[in-house]
Amino acid sequence: MSCYTTCTENYDLSAIKQKIKQGDLVTATTQLKSLAKQYPTSFNILLELASALRKNAQHTQAITVIAPLLNSHTLSSKELFRLHSELGINFRRILDTHQANVHYTKAKELALQLNDKELLARAHANLGVLYDTQSNLALAMQEQTAALELLQNSTNWELQASVYYNLGDMSLRLNNLEQASHFF
Repeated sequence: MSCYTTCTENYDLSAIKQKIKQGDLVTATTQLKSLAKQYPTSFNILLELASALRKNAQHTQAITVIAPLLNSHTLSSKELFRLHSELGINFRRILDTHQANVHYTKAKELALQLNDKELLARAHANLGVLYDTQSNLALAMQEQTAALELLQNSTNWELQASVYYNLGDMSLRLNNLEQASHFF
C-alpha cells in the first residue's frame, strides 16, 4: 500500500473519529461504510465501523463486518486482541454468551502472550461484565478484582474508573453498601 493511500485512509479515519466524539454517529457510520468499500481489507476502518455500529446498537451488523478479519494472517497480536474484544462485546450485547466467552477468552490469551498488563486488565474486565450478564456475580467480581490489581500502576483512568464502577455496582446489588461506597 502506498504512503498516499495509507495517509489518505488515516486522514479520513481521523476526521470520522472526530465526528464520533461529537456524537454524530449517523454521519460517521455512513462515512465509515463508504471508506470500507474503498479499503475493504483495512483493519482499522473495519474495526472502527464495527465500533460505530455497536454504538448504534447494530451488533449483528458489527459482527458481520469484522468476522471475516478472523481469517486474516497478517494481523498482529494486538490487532487480534482488539478484534476478539470487539467481537466479544457484540456477541455479549446480543446475548450470545457462549460466543462472547470464546472471544473474550481468546483476547485474554493474547494479552497474556503479549505480557501487557493493561490489555490483560481489559480482558479480565470484559470477562467480568460477561459473568455479570450471566448473573454469576462471584466470578464477575473475581475478574474485576483481577483487572483492578493489574491496573495498580496504570494511568488509564478510564479503564480504572470502569472497573471501580463495575465493582461498586455489583457490591450494591449484593447489598454490601460499605463496599459499594468504597468502590464508588
